[in-house]
Amino acid sequence: MIRARTLASFLIVSFLQNFSILPPSTSAVISNSSNGFSFELIYRDSPESPLYSSRDENLTQQQRMKRFVHYSKAHLQQYYVVPATPDPATVRPPMTEQGIIFIVKLGIGTFPSTTSYKSFYLVMDTGSDLIWTQCETCLPNRCFLQRDPPFPNTQSRSYRPLPCNRHPLCFKGQCNRSFCSYKRVYGDNSSSEGILAAETFTFDSDRGADSAVPGLVFGCGSDNKDFKFGTTRENQIAGILGMGWGRHSFVQQIKSQSDGRFSYCLVAKLGTSPNPPRMFLRFGDDVPRRPNLRWTPVFARGGPNSPYYLYLQGVTMVGSGSGSPPKRIAHIGECVIDSGAAISHIRRATYAALRVEMARFFLAHNFTKIGSQVGLDLCYKTPSNARAEQFPSIKLNFRGADLELSLHGTYYFGETESGQDFFCLAMLPADIGEGRLSLIGAFQQIDHRFIFDTNQYKLYFTPEDCATTGA
Repeated sequence: MIRARTLASFLIVSFLQNFSILPPSTSAVISNSSNGFSFELIYRDSPESPLYSSRDENLTQQQRMKRFVHYSKAHLQQYYVVPATPDPATVRPPMTEQGIIFIVKLGIGTFPSTTSYKSFYLVMDTGSDLIWTQCETCLPNRCFLQRDPPFPNTQSRSYRPLPCNRHPLCFKGQCNRSFCSYKRVYGDNSSSEGILAAETFTFDSDRGADSAVPGLVFGCGSDNKDFKFGTTRENQIAGILGMGWGRHSFVQQIKSQSDGRFSYCLVAKLGTSPNPPRMFLRFGDDVPRRPNLRWTPVFARGGPNSPYYLYLQGVTMVGSGSGSPPKRIAHIGECVIDSGAAISHIRRATYAALRVEMARFFLAHNFTKIGSQVGLDLCYKTPSNARAEQFPSIKLNFRGADLELSLHGTYYFGETESGQDFFCLAMLPADIGEGRLSLIGAFQQIDHRFIFDTNQYKLYFTPEDCATTGA
């Protein structure tokens, strides 16, 4: 049987901070000898995750994949939630606990202790631009539940509230007494508001030493309501790390040091493995140099809280053998690359046409169709003598470059309870709203190096064995 290898996408982040001076510009400065650093992406169901449960240990591969698909569907809905009360501060909703795929652990502040910072987990969100965490100054009954105490901002030696309207990252006209303030209302009516401040964030890098980023501007939340992840006292998520296009985002604040570049390589065992290999988000000089990179334009749409848009022009199915000419299906509509979506959701009309072509191919090659499995809707029995070259491949036709998906980035291979080997197309239609938005999810990104260059508005990619290269 061809073994399943999957991945997952969305992110939680934990902060480490050490800050000493308030910079006059909008850029934070990385305090080490190079202009690069990395921090780990933790898959939500791995033992290192704050969402990990002892119940996860006994899940079968099929149960893991079914849950993985469920996460993806929950994440897709976030693009379509409309807030009950329109607000100019409203952004796309953050991940609910079910929509979270990745987690990062970082630390915040400077304290007179053996460990000079306090560690926290935050959701990493490529669709918003503000970094914020819950602080100890929360108003009574205005904090969501957390297992550990909120960030003790009044005790940190490096905490510096921004003076009202005197810092480039202040929101114009938004002040609380003499300090800059913020308010964020998400599409599901959860909200955070508080003071904007500068702090030191310290990252536990895989390079053997911590990397400190002094002067990173973040929101110190004192009024945080209705976040779905904060409903039990076991919750360890403290806030959100905005990774979007806006000037408050983590990516943009460190732009002068990282050259606006960040990179990841998603390993193939996410989603089905109880303990997948480690992965890292790399910035600046830590971004690996790779030959034979292809690139396609990446851009923002609709303001600072925009996710990362791509021009997807078509999807091509390439059949096996000379008798199966490529079938290209046009794609009209928006497309977002989002590792927070576990699998890809393709524009409804494009997916329907692709499904017809693939079903026609498998029928012509005598594959036996079976019913839906693990939440995926185009599934077949796996022949006992199946070889990789028997399966049609899929190319995503972006402007200027095609992304050819790996075999295990195209299909999920599993086994039914009765012992029957099967495989499914690991994509689904975008069946919410008008169904015109396509999301390129983590499963389809596996075993490729992706490099985002936000200065040049380019997304580079190339095939890579991510588990072997240390991601």
